Amino acid sequence: MSRSLLLRGIGVTAELIVDDGAFGAEQDALLLDELRHVWARCLVTDGSPETTVHLRLGDGSPSAPDRGTTVVGRDIESLLTSATQSITHALLAQRLGLRLLLHAGCVAHPTSGDALVFAAGGGTGKTTLTIGLSSRYAYVTDETVSIDADGLIEPYPKPLSIVGAGRYHKGERSPDALGLVPLSVQPVLRGLVLLNRVPDAREVTVEELSLLDAVEGIVPQSSSVHLLPDPLQTIAATIDLVDGVQRWTYSEWESLRPLVEERLGVAP
Repeated sequence: MSRSLLLRGIGVTAELIVDDGAFGAEQDALLLDELRHVWARCLVTDGSPETTVHLRLGDGSPSAPDRGTTVVGRDIESLLTSATQSITHALLAQRLGLRLLLHAGCVAHPTSGDALVFAAGGGTGKTTLTIGLSSRYAYVTDETVSIDADGLIEPYPKPLSIVGAGRYHKGERSPDALGLVPLSVQPVLRGLVLLNRVPDAREVTVEELSLLDAVEGIVPQSSSVHLLPDPLQTIAATIDLVDGVQRWTYSEWESLRPLVEERLGVAP
């Protein structure tokens, strides 16, 4: 027997299956509760949209039923982290070649839906910036942004992987537990920024990028852009939607707040 949850992100629905007996009845129940908690903003509760992704959580036992991609963990904490990574990869696989996919964070004005996407590689402060800004702006995602030809963004309000106080490794935190503003309107791309975090930077530097420099900066932060029918034309068209791309060099996220307010307007 198994129990499952339906999750939706970047326009794709995934079935997350937890096998009964994976960790014992009590631990299985705790795991389901934790999954519902950290994935609350992605849970599908109204209707049953077509499911295109199946993932199974367990301990890797050879006797477990073979259904979908298996996510293995030795305990609940490690399994939650593995599940976040596996779910993200599985959802992305369904959007390759169909959307411009960026390794980026995104927040939106809570009433207008105007959204700012900030793209950068790992370890550059995207999640920290997203958490900070989402105390007033709506949380769209901290990792994976999916944009269509009209600039509409498919939300992915996933759990956030952060290092807690007194810990040395990342754990999954619910957007609700972090107090992030929920998204209630369709986010629409209004700004695209390349982040450049320099820990000892004394001031924020804003650089207007040429089309060539913008494309060269975006390509490394895209997921399989070469699978798009016209990859360079798609990126150029997206840049045109926002009238160009800027590079923000900064040290601490708080210093970027005035720039965000300038782009999106002051959130209530």
